[in-house]
Amino acid sequence: MSAQVTALVAGDLYLDLILTGFPFWPAPGEESFARAMHRDIGGGAAITACGLAKLEVPTGIVGTVGASDCEWVVERMEGYGVNTSALRQDAGDYTAVTVAVSDAKDRAFFTYAGPNERTREILEKEPLPTARHIHLACIPTLDAMRRLRADGYTISVDIGWHPDWLADARNAEILHLADIFFPNQREAAAIRPWIGELEGIMLVTKHGARGAEAQRAGERVEHPGFRVETRETTGAGDCFDAGFLAAWLEGKALAECLRIGNACGALSTREVGGIAGMPTKIQLEEFLCAT
Repeated sequence: MSAQVTALVAGDLYLDLILTGFPFWPAPGEESFARAMHRDIGGGAAITACGLAKLEVPTGIVGTVGASDCEWVVERMEGYGVNTSALRQDAGDYTAVTVAVSDAKDRAFFTYAGPNERTREILEKEPLPTARHIHLACIPTLDAMRRLRADGYTISVDIGWHPDWLADARNAEILHLADIFFPNQREAAAIRPWIGELEGIMLVTKHGARGAEAQRAGERVEHPGFRVETRETTGAGDCFDAGFLAAWLEGKALAECLRIGNACGALSTREVGGIAGMPTKIQLEEFLCAT
C-alpha cells in the first residue's frame, strides 16, 4: 500500500443489487415487481471503508474480489477515496453478490459468498499494510486475531448476522482480543447468554432509529437516534461503524462517538444503497450543527 493509512477495513466485499419500491412483500410462489434497482459495491467492509474515507480518515481495504469485476470495484472504491492496493483478485470465481429486497422499514438478502473466505487466509498469513486500527467486517479466526493483536493494531469487529457463531460461547475467546464489538440489537440478544464473558472490551449495540449504546468496564452510555426521511436502510449499521470509529480514532468522548455514529447511520438511509447517503465530513458537521 503506497499511501499511509490510519485505518484498514477487512472483510466481505459484494456487488449489491438493491431492489426497492415493491407494492407488497411476496409470499413463496408469488411475484412482486420492484419500481427501482440500484447497483453498487457493498458488504460491511466496503461500506465502512468508504464511509471512513468520506469522513477524511485515510483508509485502506483488505478483501478479495473476482478478477472479472476487479477494475469496476477498484474504480468505485477509489472514487470514494479508499486505498485499494491491498485488494486481492480471484481469477477462478466471481465477486460475491447480494440481492437486497428493501423498503423503508426492513430488508431481506439473498447472497452468494464468492471468494470472501480467501480474506480470512490473508488476515492469518499474508503481509498487511501498516495502520493504527483495523476493522473486521467478517467472522475473524482466532489465529487472525492473535496475529493482528501481536502486530499492534487496535481492532474492532462487526460480524453481522451469523446466528450459529453468535450462539457459541467459545467465540468469547476471539472477541476478547478486540477493542470494540459492534452488534445490532438482534445480534446482541443472540450473545446474551454469554455476554458476561466479554467484560473488558467495548460493546457498542446499535438500535437502529432508536440510537445506540456503549458499555465498557461498568460504564454505560446511550445516545438517541436522529429522525430523517428514510428511503432505504441497507448499510446503515456499517455507516454507523464508520462514524463511530472516525470519532473514536480522534479521541472523542464516548457519547460523542455514539452521536456521530447515529448521525452517519441515519443520514445513510436517505439514499438507496449503503454508501451514497453516507455524509462527507462537511455534510456531517452541517447536519450536527443544525440538530
